[in-house]
Amino acid sequence: MLRSVFGDAPDRSGDGVSHDVVEDGGGERALREIDERFGAQVAAIVEGCSDTTAAVKDWTLRKERYLAHLESAASRVLLVSAADKLHNARSILSDLREHGDAVWTRFNRGGREQLWYYGSLRDAFLQRMPGALADELDRTVRDINRLVGVDDRVDWLGRPFELFQIDDGGDSALRAGGFVDWPGCPLIVETVASGVTVKAHVGSGGDYCPDVDEDLHLLITTELAGLRLEYVEPAEVAWLIADDHGDLREACGRVAALAGPVSDDLRDRLYLDPPVTDFAERVERGL
Repeated sequence: MLRSVFGDAPDRSGDGVSHDVVEDGGGERALREIDERFGAQVAAIVEGCSDTTAAVKDWTLRKERYLAHLESAASRVLLVSAADKLHNARSILSDLREHGDAVWTRFNRGGREQLWYYGSLRDAFLQRMPGALADELDRTVRDINRLVGVDDRVDWLGRPFELFQIDDGGDSALRAGGFVDWPGCPLIVETVASGVTVKAHVGSGGDYCPDVDEDLHLLITTELAGLRLEYVEPAEVAWLIADDHGDLREACGRVAALAGPVSDDLRDRLYLDPPVTDFAERVERGL
């Protein structure tokens, strides 16, 4: 069985070569052959890199079990698995750039499930094996996410939402995005010239004058942790904004967590009106 994979090459450490043999159809028989040919240590690594040895596979169940397995897997298993997943993620990224969303039809599950899985893998390796390999997987997964349309990404957040498109006319590009019913803080996810942003309404009106006052963020005590504040005229609306950096859920969580403290700061110092915190009202008013 393994001859088709390894040929007549002399015995050598085969964990990097044979890591997929078991789950790709070889099963327990292939695992026994790996043990005989390469030894128990290599067989243990291959088994640790395999999400199933069964002929019939439930995709979601085996991925969840594999993610749980990584929480306690040995360091050599983590190393081989991370290298494998990085290679797979790079292949997906390359194919997405060349073929677009048609890539997802090649998998047993579509883009939503694949991005969940690779995002979960990334998180697991960043926690268990921080370093260059996990960081590169993180960057690759984020780049994959950036190639997915904002409507799909909003949908995949799993929250109630309403999509929109705005044509500003002139030289401005078509803006697309969605209102997302994030708990306690409805958000706007939007495609702009620089990419995808997440923003929360944190107040309106008030005494702030952009042409006279200091930068808005200097007038508050809340630490923005990489987010930014913008006051837009003539609507006189203050926004808390994050770039998603390829992880939309993370960006939404960061904005939602700081929207309340920032809004309180602005009301105390600039007397801005309270923000809109009702999803239906935000959709109606476009805020």
